[in-house]
Amino acid sequence: MSGEFILGNDISTSTDLFNDFLQRNGIKTLLYAGYALNYCVLNRPIGIVPVSQLHKYNIILLRDCSIAFETPETLAGKWTRKVITNLIETQFGRSTTTDELRTSFESINTR
Repeated sequence: MSGEFILGNDISTSTDLFNDFLQRNGIKTLLYAGYALNYCVLNRPIGIVPVSQLHKYNIILLRDCSIAFETPETLAGKWTRKVITNLIETQFGRSTTTDELRTSFESINTR
């Protein structure tokens, strides 16, 4: 389909390839979501921490689309997710929900 980008496994293992792809396509804002917020979403080569060190991109975490690897002690309150979300908001970018994102897109489309 035209206008769609498909990132293969080679991109997901290299911050440099990912950065080149984003720059070639004029992408400046990245939405992050997923499982193992405290591991993969943060620390993979194209995760929040390595990409934030490039100092080129707006990083936004979708809170309601992300969960963390919890321990039995943290599971009931989802404490690990809350702590990692706070870390992301204070150190690397912002966070939002899908409803807030949808509302933002709708307000842009009605202008």
